[in-house]
Amino acid sequence: MKRLIIQTGAPVGLTSYNTFWEMFFDEGGCSDEDTVVVDVSKGERLLPPSAYSSAIITGSPAMITDKHEWSERSACWVVDAVKQRLPLFGVCYGHQLISYALGGSVIYLEGGVELGSLDIYLNGREHPFLEGLPAVFKANLVHSQSVSALPRGAISAAYSKRDPNQIIIYNDTTFSVQFHPEYSKAVMQDYIELYKRQEPRNADVYSKLAADDTPISLTLLRKFILENSP
Repeated sequence: MKRLIIQTGAPVGLTSYNTFWEMFFDEGGCSDEDTVVVDVSKGERLLPPSAYSSAIITGSPAMITDKHEWSERSACWVVDAVKQRLPLFGVCYGHQLISYALGGSVIYLEGGVELGSLDIYLNGREHPFLEGLPAVFKANLVHSQSVSALPRGAISAAYSKRDPNQIIIYNDTTFSVQFHPEYSKAVMQDYIELYKRQEPRNADVYSKLAADDTPISLTLLRKFILENSP
């Protein structure tokens, strides 16, 4: 069995990457030898959860509330994966998809996109998944939707100034983060430049946003990958 990366769309406006899975390979240490990629947004089909050793769900330019057929089908797969206790890690869209699949709610983030290298605050929850994290750390964010209500039994372990659910722990094998641990400084800068082009009226605001490497947030992704190696 191999690790699974579920790609839920393609990056927009990046100069160095054409796919999200490449970032997980480069930053997370995945490889062709231990990882299989399935692009559900292109209609590729997932095998049953029992066919994989663990799974990572990527970000996407799509919105959960659009309820694309591939997304709804993937949500059903997530339910089965959680029931079977497949180790599961969701990022951004993946974070929202897991919550939605398990009965949570996703809405547009009030005030528009949350963008840049921003502070993430732990809220005092204790769990092995959080071990070694400082109380405040930087993470890279670009999202327009947010988890507004948690599924039953899930706990929120971290927040930003605008989003109360930056890390969600569902059980001992299922975790998700709203931020992007796989994003480098260059990727974050690309997104800031993209928003400056798309919204020239707000270019001055976007120009003031920070873009940094975020090694502490990256430790969460690498920890999940290391602890759930095939």
